[in-house]
Amino acid sequence: MAPTPAATAPRGPSALERSIAFALTVIAVIGIALTLLAGLFVIGLNAAGRTVTVPLVPDSLRQPDLGMSPDVVWTMYDAVRVVALDPPLASRLLRIGGFCMYGLLIVSACVIAILLCRRLLSGRPFSRGAAPAIGGLGLLCIVTAAIAPALLLEGDYLAVADLGLRMFDPGTTSYLDAGSPADAEALWPERFDRLGVVLTRTNWLLAGIGGILLIIAVAFRRGLALQREADTLV
Repeated sequence: MAPTPAATAPRGPSALERSIAFALTVIAVIGIALTLLAGLFVIGLNAAGRTVTVPLVPDSLRQPDLGMSPDVVWTMYDAVRVVALDPPLASRLLRIGGFCMYGLLIVSACVIAILLCRRLLSGRPFSRGAAPAIGGLGLLCIVTAAIAPALLLEGDYLAVADLGLRMFDPGTTSYLDAGSPADAEALWPERFDRLGVVLTRTNWLLAGIGGILLIIAVAFRRGLALQREADTLV
């Protein structure tokens, strides 16, 4: 009877794999640090006043009278730049929340990259939590792609509305029937309650990346299951 061959020890990571994993770990750590610093910077900016660009009503061939001095409002070709020196607290919190969603996404991606690289450097197989982590990151990408722009737009809207400017409500009035050019509301604020704004403001690239990560997570989980089945057969 022929002797049973001894099981071969798993091959450890090569020098190139170690170098790549180490470089990715360093980049991920730097990414976390820069994201935290950028978050503090954004919070500081939103604590002060800011300039908001608001679109004009389409085909508005007039110089709108918004009831503000030229030092506060500048009229451009198709938009108005409004300076909100003291935006309300809700506006600040919404904008901070929108930017924090992007920051949370970046930090989560960096943390997952660090954990995977540590497994690669130590030569250990990936754990069962790797696939759910990648899938959760994909879901976070999709949610951030839609929710973060909505929070930022709503924060801008509240900042402009707090100034008491005359704004146009497309849900109740057609700009063609808004009255004489001198009396018509000129500002058309973008909000996520309109389908056109949703389609143009949603970050579809980020949403697509989230979908790809979900597919990778499913394939990753299936691959780990097949590997464990093969190990049990050996």
